[in-house]
Amino acid sequence: MRRFFAIILTICLLAGLTVPVLALDGGDCFEDVTSDNFYHRAVRRAYEWGFMEGTSTTAFSPDQIMTRGGFLIGLGRVAGINPDDYAGETGFSDVKPGDACAPYVLWAGQNGVTSGVGGGRMDPEGTLSLTQMIVMIARFLEGSEMNVTVIEASAELSILADTATSNGAKISLLQQYGVLQDDGTIPDPDSTLVTRAQAASVFVWLNELLWNGNSPVVNDWTEYVPLSVDAVPQVDWPVVTAESIVAVAEENGFSVSSTAFQALCAINDYGDQLTEEDRNEALVFLFEGAGGNANPGSRMNAMCVVVWQEEIIYLNQNSSTIPDDPFDPKKNDGMDMPTLRSGIYTYESTNQGYYAALNVLDAQVVRFADRWDFYESTSLGINIHRRNSNEIAPISAYWGNSVGCCLIGVAGTSSSGEYAQFIQNVGLVPYGSDGDSPYEYAITGKVIVDRSFGYEYLRNVGYSDEALDMIG
Repeated sequence: MRRFFAIILTICLLAGLTVPVLALDGGDCFEDVTSDNFYHRAVRRAYEWGFMEGTSTTAFSPDQIMTRGGFLIGLGRVAGINPDDYAGETGFSDVKPGDACAPYVLWAGQNGVTSGVGGGRMDPEGTLSLTQMIVMIARFLEGSEMNVTVIEASAELSILADTATSNGAKISLLQQYGVLQDDGTIPDPDSTLVTRAQAASVFVWLNELLWNGNSPVVNDWTEYVPLSVDAVPQVDWPVVTAESIVAVAEENGFSVSSTAFQALCAINDYGDQLTEEDRNEALVFLFEGAGGNANPGSRMNAMCVVVWQEEIIYLNQNSSTIPDDPFDPKKNDGMDMPTLRSGIYTYESTNQGYYAALNVLDAQVVRFADRWDFYESTSLGINIHRRNSNEIAPISAYWGNSVGCCLIGVAGTSSSGEYAQFIQNVGLVPYGSDGDSPYEYAITGKVIVDRSFGYEYLRNVGYSDEALDMIG
């Protein structure tokens, strides 16, 4: 089956057609948000990164007006707050404990993000105007929980945080980066309401600025200039074709300067380390630091790429190569959570409990007694498997996401889920199987763990430079 999709991909590339989304990101998240919509990528990212949900299982309602409570939920999630830390009375008569937005409203009130609409009310179901959104963002950036040096280092964040800067100037800034549509005019901020698609764009853009230090164009309102194969460095023994790299970069909106595009190009750096036999099986690359969420608690900042016969057949930016809580054995019943060292390993099929997974053979790891006490070791239990929760690490669930294993995709078990697509593309289960299926055909192959793009992120997680030298 993998050969069939690789052939389809090759035909598309030779014909100059757009590569199907199928093996890259699971297709459209919602029936009312397709790749034809200019806000498609922003909505997909806001949903995948957990900032927003759909209005139903199949609809996002991108043109629906954003509510005040919904915006505070997304803003709190961008900030990386733990809602369990904000329990109890909110201080507003119309937001009770147990309401979906309650912990985020309490957080917002305590940190000066909003004081409500007066009379002790928040009006969480009220519509959100551009003025209200801009004020909330400014107060959020001024809050004590945000790193002042991060804001001062960013011209964009400094403008948004400055209450003396006019709303018109801030709207112009948001238009510049595709967060709001630029039709040559500045809309009236008091009468203009914010749509759910625009809110999704705001969350994705703020997340990139705060956690990655990037100022991306979230939605491209101008004529799209395709990447060129000339941007892909030439090597003697390529693992993947330049055409495939460019096609995938275009489909996912990666610019030449983006970390994700650089990571795709780095696949070919391993050409002289992989044998012909290695290339006959699915190659799994895990690039820490090239994922979609650099919030240190998210553990979703690795990019997983599956290559087969010189073509990229799967890409996922919601992956991880590090455990939930690597520095405190007490968080795992006295057993440590080892960190897999960077390198090339052999994987073989296994069942993680009752579903198909990959076991990393002869895994070289670093074990921690605490943040500063660590040593090299080995492990037989490092697997590549699915996530069981999208909570911020370390999660509160009885079973953590990872005590050392590598994770692929957001939580979910349907046949269209991110992990299910991963195990389908490596050939571990038949196409159409869900993320809880045991494997049918034993397989082996190579997995490459590369952290050259993730050192700053790993420092933010808590790894020391000495530990990173050992991890590689």
